[in-house]
Amino acid sequence: MPVKMECPHCKRALNVTEVAFGKTAPCPGCKQPITVPASPTNRSGVPPPIPDSEVGPLWEIQPTRFARLKKPAIVVGAVGGGLILFGLLWKLLAVTASASGLLGSGYQADYKVVHDERHAGLEVTVRGKDAKLAVILTDPNAESNTKIIKSEDMITNSATVKLWMEHPQTGTYVLTVKTFDPEAVVVTKYVKFAINRLTVEDVKFHLASGRLTGEFTLKGLEITLRKDGNLPVEITDVLFPVANSKVFTPAEILGCRIMADQKHTVSAIISPLPPTSFRSGNRYLIKGILCFGNLKKPLEFEKELVVSQDLVNEAKEQEMKTRIRQPSF
Repeated sequence: MPVKMECPHCKRALNVTEVAFGKTAPCPGCKQPITVPASPTNRSGVPPPIPDSEVGPLWEIQPTRFARLKKPAIVVGAVGGGLILFGLLWKLLAVTASASGLLGSGYQADYKVVHDERHAGLEVTVRGKDAKLAVILTDPNAESNTKIIKSEDMITNSATVKLWMEHPQTGTYVLTVKTFDPEAVVVTKYVKFAINRLTVEDVKFHLASGRLTGEFTLKGLEITLRKDGNLPVEITDVLFPVANSKVFTPAEILGCRIMADQKHTVSAIISPLPPTSFRSGNRYLIKGILCFGNLKKPLEFEKELVVSQDLVNEAKEQEMKTRIRQPSF
């Protein structure tokens, strides 16, 4: 029958079997040698050490109350900590997904770049359940433009608004959609604009015919631009030097001043006509400057003007149409 005893080194409770009486063996806990008192039938001599291979059957470890509770407590604590961590991660995922419009919000937003003759912006289409929404476009300088979508505008679960950009900038714009009840961000998108290169691809000239001298003056031109990048460009002025001087005369830009596509043609009329005259068959180097509302540097260009017979015929034809339209007295 096992006898209870305590390890003198680590105080572990042990049940000692009869085969261990009068023998020495390492404690199964701290591994220190323990000498078990001899049984009444064997009290003489010092018991020899027991090989490690024979230690196992000698002891029956008596677990203490702490030992009995330790493993379940660790398991319960680990499970509780895991549940708390899972809850925090789930909450973080829900907030992030809600901000990006991927989980739980039920809203989506698509956009495209649009423009009229003088402005560029984003046309934003929001899809989702009917509610009052705020669509906000924030530029790289943290200045915002906001449009409100009323709940009745979302009856068909879709509404479209236009957000115009004041002088489009290079950098990242932030497009967000917010609900009012509850107040939350349901969509966040990032729109990056950049421009790497802007060049003058071609210039086409138009001449006006002199009635008395037979010479021609520069009446207008068409400048074809090409850009590398998606930034909408605002064209504000086309300037020409007067008679090779440092004085520049502006041209009147006709039509659209916004270059949204990769290729764009600017039409301009020079009025009043510059004093420089051109003769048929000759060649002239024309210089000009393009100025922009949202680019720091102007773009200088030069193009050879060849006063060809086609240009001469065009100028004379235009002069003839002008005379016909003028009333006679």
